[in-house]
Amino acid sequence: MKPHWLITLSLTLLLAMACSKDDEATEENPDSGEPAAPPAENTEPTTPPEPENTETNSEPSTTSTNATNSFPIPNPTANLPVGKQRDWTYGTGQPADLDRAYLNQAVTVLTNAFGLPASTQAQGQYGIWFYDQMKVDYMGTNYSKINVIIQQGRVMRLTIDPRSAALSDGSGDPDAPPPAP
Repeated sequence: MKPHWLITLSLTLLLAMACSKDDEATEENPDSGEPAAPPAENTEPTTPPEPENTETNSEPSTTSTNATNSFPIPNPTANLPVGKQRDWTYGTGQPADLDRAYLNQAVTVLTNAFGLPASTQAQGQYGIWFYDQMKVDYMGTNYSKINVIIQQGRVMRLTIDPRSAALSDGSGDPDAPPPAP
């Protein structure tokens, strides 16, 4: 078995030779008149320097220099489809109302806006798609679930699930009559 210092010396020489070949490759070749290849880039990952504590006062500081406190608070709706992030109105008669905006649209338009439904149900020749995590205002009450009736690949009707009602103070009224379509 070879001594440890001999292996270390051999590896050091191999590394030095490899580095010297990189230096030779960056010099111009005077015979050919062409510039040599550019030097190899450093492929080591760069890490930001650690923040230094420059505090000279021995009293505890009320501000933190810890980098973990500077991360933004994640937005829970950021991963939702764009249609679920929007505040919708229902039943006001405007073209931008939820019950009118997607009427007679292809189901692909609906899935592009709201994603796939939370669940589905077949009802004869119709399909009912159930969406949750919605923000729909109907007559001052916020609803979080909608039902979409599908026929032959098109949206036939959108209704609000009355069980998902929440008044502005956060309390729901499950005994309230369902909204008129």
